Amino acid sequence: MADYHFKIVYRPGKRGGKPDALSQRPEYRPEEGAKHSEQSILKPEHFQISRIYEDDEDEGYIAEPEPTIRNRVRVKRLSNKAILPTKGSRLAAGHDIYAISEFTVPAQGQVLAETGIAIGLPKGTYVCIAPRSGLASKKGIARTGDVIDTDYTAEIKIIMINHGTVDCRIHEGDRIAQHIIENINTSEIIEVDKLELTKRVDSGFGSTDMSPKRTISVTYTQPSL
Repeated sequence: MADYHFKIVYRPGKRGGKPDALSQRPEYRPEEGAKHSEQSILKPEHFQISRIYEDDEDEGYIAEPEPTIRNRVRVKRLSNKAILPTKGSRLAAGHDIYAISEFTVPAQGQVLAETGIAIGLPKGTYVCIAPRSGLASKKGIARTGDVIDTDYTAEIKIIMINHGTVDCRIHEGDRIAQHIIENINTSEIIEVDKLELTKRVDSGFGSTDMSPKRTISVTYTQPSL
């Protein structure tokens, strides 16, 4: 609006009438001209359109994306064979990741599989790479717990481990893993002299197996007619 020399002024009306909020442009003035003082409500300098960029190099951000997408998960294809991650159902926790080539995971061995995609994450999140239950239960294929940080934007690669006794053949376009986006606290660690006491305190591995379990008893009463 500042480019058009636009200003809003307050111009009281006649006695018993209503005040007006009009522009200073001549075509909006009464033909006989203004016969009273005007009070400026909004001046041209109030109409400023600015584009703000954030240079947060300490956290690995060079430039902030457009506001419409900066809080979305962004995926970039690095290969023409790449398939964008998909969900198996609307309420599924993770997105399935696809292989872009054919390979064999040897029995009792492992392979680093390419996916042909890179991912951009909102601040305060990270990606956990999880196995697919079908490959794990039917072919003994497991996944190591990979973490993808927000500032990692190179290709996602999947470490596939075959715990079975036979080789496992993976074809191009097969779903080989899933990625789950989770929130994370990125605040700095501080040193303290003591921590709050808890009921568990120093009970470690297997300690919860030894503690008595709370039981719930259910009594069924035959309804009377």
